[in-house]
Amino acid sequence: MARQQRNLEQPQPIKETSETTVLVKSSLLGDLAKATGEYEADFPLSENTQGSTSIQFPVLKISKELGVYVMPHEGDPVTTFKSIILDYHALNSYWKISADEGGLGSPPDCVSYDAFTISPEAKEPQAINCPKCRHNVYGSAKHGAGKACKNSKRLLLYIPGHVIPNIINLPPTSIRSYESYMVALTDKKIHFATCFTEFSLEHKKSKAGLDIQMAGFRRCEMLPKEDLSIISQLRKDYSHLFRKFQINREDIQEVSEEQSGKESTTASNDDIPF
Repeated sequence: MARQQRNLEQPQPIKETSETTVLVKSSLLGDLAKATGEYEADFPLSENTQGSTSIQFPVLKISKELGVYVMPHEGDPVTTFKSIILDYHALNSYWKISADEGGLGSPPDCVSYDAFTISPEAKEPQAINCPKCRHNVYGSAKHGAGKACKNSKRLLLYIPGHVIPNIINLPPTSIRSYESYMVALTDKKIHFATCFTEFSLEHKKSKAGLDIQMAGFRRCEMLPKEDLSIISQLRKDYSHLFRKFQINREDIQEVSEEQSGKESTTASNDDIPF
């Protein structure tokens, strides 16, 4: 690929004391405050999407072939970037027709936005709920030891320099590391939307010798209190639309059925991001 990989412009480096992290004023978040607040009193940006039942969020993807993040607003792929996680939810999606058979680009036949309840928008519900579904067990995939139902985590991200949040769908290989990160944040009494998170990619080999791209997560700057209201407003403006955002197959990070097995979702103690 001719384009050179690069990292996005980063917020200021984190400053540490012996006991805690110093709150650092991010100029990038300041740019958002200026963009959204300069005329907010008379021309609130939230009016642009008022009454909307859906919105086409930009989708950030992982290229498993190149081992990079493909940013929807950037010309070059990146290996790491920083963002603020505004919201997230589990996502289970099942297609009767595989991508190779022509299923690419279509909504799933069955979908759940909490990994338990089948969504009313599911065209062909496959079970009463996800835990009871025959497609949501290892070994149900047409090839390999994975699941026929694609399990992922969908994140809503504030990307510095943009007002409209981005979406990323984490593949099965990254779910365990993300859940470990959430546990680590909780142990530190930190809400995910009150700090910057650095996203990275780690290249691993499965026991079967397959290449796996696993997303990594690390806490960076804590947001100063005066900026939390900006993030809170973004969550209010977009979280309800995010949770209604229809999923298509190309939005899901495709991994081979073998890579979707149990072994690829296991996180070690080295994955603790603090």
